[in-house]
Amino acid sequence: MDKAMRRTVLVVDDEEANRLALERILIREGLEVRHAPNGRQALRVLAEAPPALMLTDLKMPGMDGAAFYNSLIGLSPGYKDRIAFMTGDAMGKSVQTFLMESERPYIEKPISKKDLACLLNQLDSRKNTS
Repeated sequence: MDKAMRRTVLVVDDEEANRLALERILIREGLEVRHAPNGRQALRVLAEAPPALMLTDLKMPGMDGAAFYNSLIGLSPGYKDRIAFMTGDAMGKSVQTFLMESERPYIEKPISKKDLACLLNQLDSRKNTS
C-alpha cells in the first residue's frame, strides 16, 4: 500500500455534524479524510480512490452500514480489514448480531478523540496481522 493510501480515511455518516467533527479530529491526526452521507455515495467515493481505512455509521437512510459492508466484501474481501463501525445503538439486538457476525471493531457515539484513536490503532493492527 502506498503512503498516500495509508493516510486516507473514508467517513460514512448521514449526520453532517458527525462527519465534520470526525473530519476535524482525523485531520489533526495527519490523515486525509473523504466522506459520504450513506453507503451508496461511499461506494462512489471508493471507486475513485480506495481509502486505507473506513469508518461507517450503521444506521443511515438508503444504504446503511451493514449493506455497505456487504457490498464492500462483495467487491473485494480485502476491504474487510479496512472497515470499522460507529453506532449510537450498540445495545440493539440487530446491531449486536451484525457486529458479532462481522467481527469488525466498532465505536459508540458520541465519539471521543481518545476512543477514535484507539479504534484507528485497532484497525491498523488488524490490517497488519491479517
